[in-house]
Amino acid sequence: MNFTGKKVRHKVSPAITALILIAALATGCGQGNSATEAPASSSTASSANLAAAGPIELSVYQTSANISDEEFERLMVEPVKRKYPNITLQLIHTAPDKKPEQLVASGTLPDLIFGSQISVEVLSDLDAVLDLTPYLKKDNVNADAFDAVAMDAIRARSPKNQLLALPFSLNFGLLYYNKDIFDQLAVPYPKSGMTWEEAVQLGAKVTRTVGGTQYRGINVDAGFSRLGGQLSLPTVDPQSNKPLLSSEGWKRVFDVKKMMSDIPGNTGGPAAKDAFLKDRSLAMLISPGARIGEIEEMFQQGNAMNWGIASLPSFKEAPGKGFGPDTHLLMISNKSKYKDAAFSIIALLSSEAAQTEMNKGGRLSGLKDKKTRTGFGANLKSMKDVDAGPIINYVTAQEAPWSQYYELAKKQVEPALNKAVSGSVDINTALREADELASKAIAEEINGNK
Repeated sequence: MNFTGKKVRHKVSPAITALILIAALATGCGQGNSATEAPASSSTASSANLAAAGPIELSVYQTSANISDEEFERLMVEPVKRKYPNITLQLIHTAPDKKPEQLVASGTLPDLIFGSQISVEVLSDLDAVLDLTPYLKKDNVNADAFDAVAMDAIRARSPKNQLLALPFSLNFGLLYYNKDIFDQLAVPYPKSGMTWEEAVQLGAKVTRTVGGTQYRGINVDAGFSRLGGQLSLPTVDPQSNKPLLSSEGWKRVFDVKKMMSDIPGNTGGPAAKDAFLKDRSLAMLISPGARIGEIEEMFQQGNAMNWGIASLPSFKEAPGKGFGPDTHLLMISNKSKYKDAAFSIIALLSSEAAQTEMNKGGRLSGLKDKKTRTGFGANLKSMKDVDAGPIINYVTAQEAPWSQYYELAKKQVEPALNKAVSGSVDINTALREADELASKAIAEEINGNK
């Protein structure tokens, strides 16, 4: 199955930008302090003489992609301090009074931005970040060394196909499983390479009530719309602005949800993540890579879990494909006084040595060379007996053609799924109604901007 089309980029309206920012802030946390400016004399320091320059303090703004204070210290501050003792990095978390548009309007957007693909679109519309292409050439950084799908997704969000960011780490999807449940029920563990049909069939075998505990076989965390990414499904035709939710591809996604819900005893109970990590009543969780950090934290707190991973189940039309691109990346403010220094930091953090070390700590390298992935999780105690092969060999699906109305249409997916699963309407009707609602929302958005 091939879902392709020509990429078209339009100016994002204020309403869409607000929608994107709401999604972005959902993953932000904490407060931050204002950056301290470095002497003007160091503003043009090149990577060759940067270590010899005077003291420099660079601020780093976290928005729409999570990084803890501990990770920031370990993954950014420490490697920078080793190579450039004169440079200090300061983390500023996104907050209600530190939204991107507020910082841009006040002229206080930090030097570096750590964010996601959403951040690229938001900051591009605010005309707030640099095209990094000239810096790549000047610092002799090879653009081809980075994950190609991630780079395409970054360029798609620029009106001029510019490179407004570089990948720092890649998010990924996995099948996590609770070994204790499978052992108790004498069912073989999940295997990598399963189709969605095979995974659901396995889930049915471990959906049982034992000793008063209802074990559920399989569930998806963070929304079924992610499955559309495996098939590179667009939500909107970027040429005509017409919704595409009633396609055969989206019907396949709905079929998977319906299959899971039709397993007797597999519905209800706590949310998927809590059922897996806290209640430990869910046998298999389909979820992004962030769960690894949470499992490690439980392990450190003495609440270890007997767990394993398998590759993300895939559609037979796209065997072995993971979710669509979900990249954590780095950008530079175009108002920064220290643009050269800021890019030298990005270049350092993108180096093979830094990426390999980051990978050992549980973040997947943004470089395409698998040798930077081979030691994934080596520094995590919780992964001592876990085969990291499904992560090392993870293949991100190519992103669908991008449209400024992607989010408006995507909002209709989950409500339509719930209607289809409840039986109030069939799948085809749910998809057709979702298309109609998305079309109405897009028309209102277009007419409102005339």
